Amino acid sequence: MNNISQTDWERVSKLSDDDIDFTDIPETTDEFWKDAEWFLPPKRDSLIKVLKQYRLKSDDIKMLVMLVDRLAH
Repeated sequence: MNNISQTDWERVSKLSDDDIDFTDIPETTDEFWKDAEWFLPPKRDSLIKVLKQYRLKSDDIKMLVMLVDRLAH
């Protein structure tokens, strides 16, 4: 994972909604959200259950563990 973001996140975090051009993103309507479902992520201690549920291969799990470790630091 050598992809390093070229985004100036400090500048982006200082933008207000008025500073952002939303012209290419239509506003959502009630119709858009009518089939939406609330999703609560699993607790950390149930991660193994989630991985088993999706029947991930051991290589997939190793990659996920490395990704989570990288994101945590």
